[in-house]
Amino acid sequence: MLNDFLRGLRSYSQALDIMSRYRLWSYMLIPSLISLVLGAVAIGLAIGYADDLGSLITGYYPWEFGRGVVEAAAAVVSGLLMVVVFLLLFKYIVMVIVAPFMGMLSEQIESKMTGSPAPAFQLGQMLADVWRGLRVALRNLFREIGLTLVITLLGFVIPVVGNLISAALIFVVQAYFAGFGNMDYTLERKRYGLQDSVAFVRQHRWLAIGNGSLFVLMLLVPILGVLVAPALGTASATLLSLERMKQSST
Repeated sequence: MLNDFLRGLRSYSQALDIMSRYRLWSYMLIPSLISLVLGAVAIGLAIGYADDLGSLITGYYPWEFGRGVVEAAAAVVSGLLMVVVFLLLFKYIVMVIVAPFMGMLSEQIESKMTGSPAPAFQLGQMLADVWRGLRVALRNLFREIGLTLVITLLGFVIPVVGNLISAALIFVVQAYFAGFGNMDYTLERKRYGLQDSVAFVRQHRWLAIGNGSLFVLMLLVPILGVLVAPALGTASATLLSLERMKQSST
Protein backbone atom coordinates (compact mmCIF):
# COMPACT_ATOMS: atom_id res chain seq x y z
CA MET A 1 0.00 0.00 0.00
CA LEU A 2 2.58 2.57 1.11
CA ASN A 3 5.04 1.55 -1.59
CA ASP A 4 2.41 1.97 -4.29
CA PHE A 5 1.34 5.34 -2.91
CA LEU A 6 4.93 6.60 -2.85
CA ARG A 7 5.52 5.18 -6.34
CA GLY A 8 2.52 7.18 -7.52
CA LEU A 9 4.09 10.34 -6.10
CA ARG A 10 7.61 9.65 -7.40
CA SER A 11 6.37 9.01 -10.92
CA TYR A 12 5.84 12.76 -11.36
CA SER A 13 9.59 13.40 -11.30
CA GLN A 14 10.02 10.68 -13.94
CA ALA A 15 7.23 12.24 -15.98
CA LEU A 16 8.95 15.64 -15.85
CA ASP A 17 12.21 14.06 -16.99
CA ILE A 18 10.61 12.24 -19.94
CA MET A 19 8.62 15.25 -21.12
CA SER A 20 11.75 17.40 -20.99
CA ARG A 21 14.04 14.81 -22.58
CA TYR A 22 11.72 14.15 -25.53
CA ARG A 23 10.38 17.70 -25.77
CA LEU A 24 6.75 16.78 -25.31
CA TRP A 25 5.70 20.09 -23.77
CA SER A 26 3.90 21.12 -26.96
CA TYR A 27 1.23 18.50 -26.19
CA MET A 28 0.19 20.44 -23.11
CA LEU A 29 -0.22 23.84 -24.79
CA ILE A 30 -3.87 23.58 -25.86
CA PRO A 31 -4.96 21.60 -22.76
CA SER A 32 -3.25 24.19 -20.57
CA LEU A 33 -5.11 27.06 -22.24
CA ILE A 34 -8.41 25.18 -21.96
CA SER A 35 -7.72 24.44 -18.28
CA LEU A 36 -6.81 28.06 -17.60
CA VAL A 37 -10.04 29.40 -19.11
CA LEU A 38 -12.20 26.82 -17.36
CA GLY A 39 -10.34 27.37 -14.10
CA ALA A 40 -10.92 31.12 -14.22
CA VAL A 41 -14.64 30.63 -14.88
CA ALA A 42 -14.94 28.00 -12.13
CA ILE A 43 -13.10 30.12 -9.55
CA GLY A 44 -15.29 33.13 -10.33
CA LEU A 45 -18.44 31.05 -9.91
CA ALA A 46 -17.11 29.43 -6.73
CA ILE A 47 -16.35 32.80 -5.12
CA GLY A 48 -19.74 34.20 -6.06
CA TYR A 49 -21.68 31.21 -4.80
CA ALA A 50 -19.56 30.97 -1.65
CA ASP A 51 -20.72 34.47 -0.66
CA ASP A 52 -24.35 33.57 -1.43
CA LEU A 53 -24.12 30.32 0.51
CA GLY A 54 -22.52 32.07 3.49
CA SER A 55 -25.31 34.64 3.54
CA LEU A 56 -27.92 31.89 3.29
CA ILE A 57 -26.43 30.01 6.27
CA THR A 58 -26.22 33.21 8.33
CA GLY A 59 -29.83 34.06 7.47
CA TYR A 60 -31.03 31.05 9.46
CA TYR A 61 -29.41 32.39 12.63
CA PRO A 62 -32.17 34.40 14.38
CA TRP A 63 -30.19 36.14 17.18
CA GLU A 64 -27.83 39.08 17.23
CA PHE A 65 -25.75 37.55 20.01
CA GLY A 66 -22.83 35.69 18.47
CA ARG A 67 -23.78 36.67 14.92
CA GLY A 68 -20.20 37.68 14.14
CA VAL A 69 -18.95 34.21 15.06
CA VAL A 70 -21.69 32.58 13.00
CA GLU A 71 -20.89 34.76 9.99
CA ALA A 72 -17.19 33.89 10.24
CA ALA A 73 -17.96 30.18 10.57
CA ALA A 74 -20.42 30.34 7.67
CA ALA A 75 -17.80 32.03 5.49
CA VAL A 76 -15.27 29.29 6.27
CA VAL A 77 -17.75 26.44 5.74
CA SER A 78 -19.11 27.88 2.50
CA GLY A 79 -15.59 28.57 1.24
CA LEU A 80 -14.45 25.00 1.96
CA LEU A 81 -17.59 23.60 0.38
CA MET A 82 -17.02 25.62 -2.78
CA VAL A 83 -13.41 24.42 -2.95
CA VAL A 84 -14.63 20.82 -2.80
CA VAL A 85 -17.27 21.49 -5.46
CA PHE A 86 -14.73 23.35 -7.62
CA LEU A 87 -12.22 20.48 -7.51
CA LEU A 88 -14.92 17.89 -8.01
CA LEU A 89 -16.48 19.41 -11.12
CA PHE A 90 -13.41 21.09 -12.58
CA LYS A 91 -11.30 17.97 -12.88
CA TYR A 92 -14.08 16.03 -14.62
CA ILE A 93 -14.89 18.80 -17.07
CA VAL A 94 -11.22 19.21 -17.93
CA MET A 95 -10.67 15.46 -18.29
CA VAL A 96 -13.51 15.16 -20.79
CA ILE A 97 -12.57 18.19 -22.89
CA VAL A 98 -8.82 17.54 -23.04
CA ALA A 99 -9.18 13.75 -23.44
CA PRO A 100 -8.06 13.72 -27.13
CA PHE A 101 -4.92 15.77 -26.34
CA MET A 102 -4.06 13.74 -23.25
CA GLY A 103 -4.58 10.57 -25.26
CA MET A 104 -2.01 11.77 -27.80
CA LEU A 105 0.42 12.70 -25.04
CA SER A 106 0.01 9.25 -23.51
CA GLU A 107 0.65 7.66 -26.92
CA GLN A 108 3.82 9.67 -27.39
CA ILE A 109 5.15 8.72 -23.97
CA GLU A 110 4.54 5.03 -24.64
CA SER A 111 6.18 5.39 -28.05
CA LYS A 112 9.30 6.96 -26.53
CA MET A 113 9.46 4.38 -23.76
CA THR A 114 9.00 1.33 -26.00
CA GLY A 115 10.49 2.51 -29.27
CA SER A 116 7.34 1.62 -31.20
CA PRO A 117 5.83 4.28 -33.50
CA ALA A 118 2.79 6.18 -32.26
CA PRO A 119 -0.40 5.56 -34.27
CA ALA A 120 -1.43 8.15 -36.85
CA PHE A 121 -4.14 10.66 -35.94
CA GLN A 122 -7.67 9.45 -36.68
CA LEU A 123 -10.76 11.61 -36.25
CA GLY A 124 -12.89 8.59 -35.42
CA GLN A 125 -10.51 7.55 -32.66
CA MET A 126 -10.52 11.07 -31.25
CA LEU A 127 -14.32 11.06 -31.05
CA ALA A 128 -14.20 7.62 -29.44
CA ASP A 129 -11.76 8.99 -26.85
CA VAL A 130 -14.14 11.83 -26.04
CA TRP A 131 -17.07 9.43 -25.67
CA ARG A 132 -15.00 7.08 -23.49
CA GLY A 133 -13.84 10.01 -21.37
CA LEU A 134 -17.44 11.19 -20.92
CA ARG A 135 -18.62 7.74 -19.80
CA VAL A 136 -15.77 7.37 -17.33
CA ALA A 137 -16.28 10.90 -16.03
CA LEU A 138 -20.03 10.45 -15.46
CA ARG A 139 -19.53 7.08 -13.75
CA ASN A 140 -16.84 8.40 -11.45
CA LEU A 141 -18.60 11.71 -10.81
CA PHE A 142 -21.74 10.10 -9.41
CA ARG A 143 -19.74 7.67 -7.29
CA GLU A 144 -17.50 10.42 -5.97
CA ILE A 145 -20.48 12.65 -5.12
CA GLY A 146 -22.16 9.76 -3.28
CA LEU A 147 -19.05 8.88 -1.27
CA THR A 148 -18.37 12.54 -0.49
CA LEU A 149 -21.90 13.06 0.84
CA VAL A 150 -21.72 9.93 3.01
CA ILE A 151 -18.31 10.89 4.42
CA THR A 152 -19.48 14.46 5.07
CA LEU A 153 -22.55 13.30 6.98
CA LEU A 154 -20.49 10.84 9.02
CA GLY A 155 -18.10 13.67 9.88
CA PHE A 156 -20.85 15.39 11.86
CA VAL A 157 -21.20 12.40 14.19
CA ILE A 158 -18.04 13.40 16.08
CA PRO A 159 -17.63 17.21 16.14
CA VAL A 160 -14.25 18.67 15.08
CA VAL A 161 -12.36 15.36 15.03
CA GLY A 162 -14.96 13.80 12.77
CA ASN A 163 -14.78 16.80 10.43
CA LEU A 164 -11.00 16.52 10.20
CA ILE A 165 -11.18 12.80 9.47
CA SER A 166 -13.92 13.31 6.89
CA ALA A 167 -11.88 16.05 5.17
CA ALA A 168 -8.92 13.66 4.88
CA LEU A 169 -11.14 10.88 3.54
CA ILE A 170 -12.74 13.21 1.00
CA PHE A 171 -9.26 14.14 -0.23
CA VAL A 172 -8.40 10.43 -0.63
CA VAL A 173 -11.63 9.86 -2.57
CA GLN A 174 -10.89 12.82 -4.86
CA ALA A 175 -7.34 11.60 -5.39
CA TYR A 176 -8.49 8.08 -6.26
CA PHE A 177 -10.93 9.19 -8.93
CA ALA A 178 -8.49 11.76 -10.32
CA GLY A 179 -5.88 9.01 -10.62
CA PHE A 180 -8.49 6.77 -12.24
CA GLY A 181 -9.15 9.38 -14.93
CA ASN A 182 -5.44 9.90 -15.57
CA MET A 183 -4.75 6.16 -15.87
CA ASP A 184 -7.71 5.56 -18.16
CA TYR A 185 -6.05 7.30 -21.11
CA THR A 186 -3.60 4.40 -21.23
CA LEU A 187 -6.15 1.73 -20.37
CA GLU A 188 -8.48 2.89 -23.14
CA ARG A 189 -5.65 2.77 -25.67
CA LYS A 190 -4.85 -0.78 -24.57
CA ARG A 191 -8.46 -1.69 -25.36
CA TYR A 192 -9.55 -2.17 -21.77
CA GLY A 193 -13.33 -2.12 -21.48
CA LEU A 194 -14.83 0.14 -18.85
CA GLN A 195 -15.27 -2.70 -16.35
CA ASP A 196 -11.73 -3.94 -17.07
CA SER A 197 -10.45 -0.44 -16.33
CA VAL A 198 -12.40 -0.37 -13.07
CA ALA A 199 -10.88 -3.70 -12.05
CA PHE A 200 -7.35 -2.58 -12.98
CA VAL A 201 -7.55 0.67 -11.02
CA ARG A 202 -9.07 -1.08 -8.01
CA GLN A 203 -6.24 -3.57 -8.03
CA HIS A 204 -3.72 -0.72 -8.11
CA ARG A 205 -5.76 1.77 -6.10
CA TRP A 206 -2.83 3.19 -4.15
CA LEU A 207 -0.97 3.97 -7.34
CA ALA A 208 -4.07 5.89 -8.46
CA ILE A 209 -4.30 7.67 -5.10
CA GLY A 210 -0.62 8.65 -5.22
CA ASN A 211 -1.00 9.98 -8.75
CA GLY A 212 -4.28 11.74 -7.96
CA SER A 213 -2.99 13.30 -4.72
CA LEU A 214 -0.42 15.44 -6.49
CA PHE A 215 -2.89 16.13 -9.28
CA VAL A 216 -5.46 17.53 -6.82
CA LEU A 217 -2.82 19.47 -4.87
CA MET A 218 -1.53 21.03 -8.08
CA LEU A 219 -5.02 22.25 -8.92
CA LEU A 220 -4.92 24.27 -5.69
CA VAL A 221 -1.89 26.24 -6.93
CA PRO A 222 -3.21 29.42 -8.61
CA ILE A 223 -2.81 29.54 -12.40
CA LEU A 224 0.26 27.27 -12.57
CA GLY A 225 -1.66 24.32 -11.19
CA VAL A 226 -4.38 24.26 -13.85
CA LEU A 227 -1.74 24.75 -16.55
CA VAL A 228 0.44 21.75 -15.71
CA ALA A 229 -1.76 19.33 -13.75
CA PRO A 230 -3.53 17.60 -16.69
CA ALA A 231 -0.34 16.92 -18.67
CA LEU A 232 1.84 15.88 -15.73
CA GLY A 233 -0.95 13.78 -14.24
CA THR A 234 -1.44 11.98 -17.56
CA ALA A 235 2.30 11.45 -18.10
CA SER A 236 2.73 10.09 -14.59
CA ALA A 237 -0.27 7.78 -14.87
CA THR A 238 0.91 6.50 -18.27
CA LEU A 239 4.22 5.42 -16.78
CA LEU A 240 2.51 3.76 -13.82
CA SER A 241 -0.02 1.91 -15.98
CA LEU A 242 2.56 0.66 -18.48
CA GLU A 243 4.81 -0.44 -15.63
CA ARG A 244 2.08 -2.53 -13.98
CA MET A 245 0.90 -3.99 -17.29
CA LYS A 246 4.45 -5.13 -18.04
CA GLN A 247 4.79 -6.68 -14.58
CA SER A 248 1.48 -8.52 -15.00
CA SER A 249 2.52 -9.96 -18.36
CA THR A 250 5.83 -11.39 -17.08
